[in-house]
Amino acid sequence: MNSKIAVCESGSHHNTANFLKKEPNRSNFINYFWQPNSPGYAGGLKNIEKVVSSHSYGSQSNVANLINYRTSIANKLSGLNSGVNYWQSEYCILTNEDGIKGSGRDLGIDAALYLARVVHTDLAIGNATSWQWWLAVSPSDYKDGLIYIADANGTMGELPAIKIDGIVYKSKMLWALGNYSRFVRPGMIRVDAAVSGFTDPQIAAGGVMISAYKNLTTQEMVVVVINMGTADKKIKWKGVNFTSPILKTYTTSATKELQYSTTPATTEITVGARSIVTYLGTYR
Repeated sequence: MNSKIAVCESGSHHNTANFLKKEPNRSNFINYFWQPNSPGYAGGLKNIEKVVSSHSYGSQSNVANLINYRTSIANKLSGLNSGVNYWQSEYCILTNEDGIKGSGRDLGIDAALYLARVVHTDLAIGNATSWQWWLAVSPSDYKDGLIYIADANGTMGELPAIKIDGIVYKSKMLWALGNYSRFVRPGMIRVDAAVSGFTDPQIAAGGVMISAYKNLTTQEMVVVVINMGTADKKIKWKGVNFTSPILKTYTTSATKELQYSTTPATTEITVGARSIVTYLGTYR
């Protein structure tokens, strides 16, 4: 069989980062499965995927934890030196996290920007090679779906009574995730990227975040920029030589849903306030 088994999954990044110290019978599972001298080493089994998975639930109560838990996971896996990847294998806005609650639908840009920040941090700081959202379609009054159906009037933790009216509600979270999932495709390589003045990840989390990905076969470059601020941000490209004179852009904001446009590749770009923008071009 070509199928593989993914072992070693945790319900939250903070348990993965802290190696479940409060659970001695399950502690340091990363070392148990992936250190070559461990009695549980799985690296020699051909049907075991070399991956550690965990969920982003409850792992960003504040910006410091948002950054630190992902940094800890990345450092732990890089220290193994055995090619083990990290997957973020499940997330929705479940609990109270850094100024946002799981309960109550939010079809607007606030939840979308929050989601984009979590995706960015898992990819760019945690080095995740896979990122998975919990639920595509939801009937609930909860931040667990990308698309919502009918009207929900329930309490958190219960399936609400719904009126089946055939109405479909799209959320900005759908488009925010699309700024990544439609363009950052399997096989791409993430490359270093930073915005001057926002090189500190904690400062960037409240301002401007950037990540970049390249396809080594097609020479395509994908750059995703999140502007959390209330003012537009001007950015000049440096360190990348675009061969395409025009970049394709896709913007998600309070008024746009992956809206397509173009911008010259050689000039200063403007990232709108409270928006997520994906840039596509070719490089050499």
